[in-house]
Amino acid sequence: RSTAHSIFHSVETMATFAPLMGKTADELAERLAVAADSGKSVDVSAAFGDMTLDVVGSTVFGVRFNCVGGEAGNKGRQGVAAAKAIFKNTSVFGASNPYILVAMLLPTFTMPLVKWFADTYPTEGMKEAFWAQGYLSGLSDEMYQLAQEEMRAEAAGKVGTEGFAAPPASADGSSGREWGDEKVGNGFLKLFLKAHNRETGKMLTRAEVSAQSFTFLLAGYETTASALSFCLYMLAKHNDMQTRLVDEIDQLLGPGDGSRLPGAEELKSYKYLDAVFKE
Repeated sequence: RSTAHSIFHSVETMATFAPLMGKTADELAERLAVAADSGKSVDVSAAFGDMTLDVVGSTVFGVRFNCVGGEAGNKGRQGVAAAKAIFKNTSVFGASNPYILVAMLLPTFTMPLVKWFADTYPTEGMKEAFWAQGYLSGLSDEMYQLAQEEMRAEAAGKVGTEGFAAPPASADGSSGREWGDEKVGNGFLKLFLKAHNRETGKMLTRAEVSAQSFTFLLAGYETTASALSFCLYMLAKHNDMQTRLVDEIDQLLGPGDGSRLPGAEELKSYKYLDAVFKE
């Protein structure tokens, strides 16, 4: 918790992720513009889910999952499907896993029997949730390995100007090491790998770091995607507030082609944007 607190309350650390978030937002805007020009309807919740997991991948793991612009079936899209499956199938009162409710109602000594039935006769929803948990756990472990490789490169002296391993520049000129169809950079994961347990003074274990990564992935995906989706829905229902918000953005960004996004410090001036999102 102390490590996470130091990350989220560091303006300097958070500001370094703004360009990654901006790039992903640009990709989503382009995707929505294509749909708008063609007159097609868009599942905004799914679109924001793709964007959110891209941001989580870039900031937490240092990897571009390419959910927004990538092809169907890539690791990012599979991650989105897995995250959705977990939230769909883990409700206590849902039909996907009736054994949870049964376990809550029966006495403790019956738990081994309930577990046996659950393991022997899982529902389709349970099977989907098991797959999703396994997939995301495996993804977290894979990201852990990649982060360790970057740190070993750093320890060997292959260090960039900001104190991180310096991979070669990618095709678009940004720093990052190509990894399949994803791009590896710097993320929270490295900060956790360098952290110590306050009580014992020891480095965090692999299990502890992977568990935190898994938690960040799920929590960052669902909460942000839902908030953004509902925010956009409310703006669509209230055109006067949508116009006021657009006017604030145009005024603060100034003249231009609209492609420039505000930096982390500039966002403090967007009072109405802040109010809209909080509402």
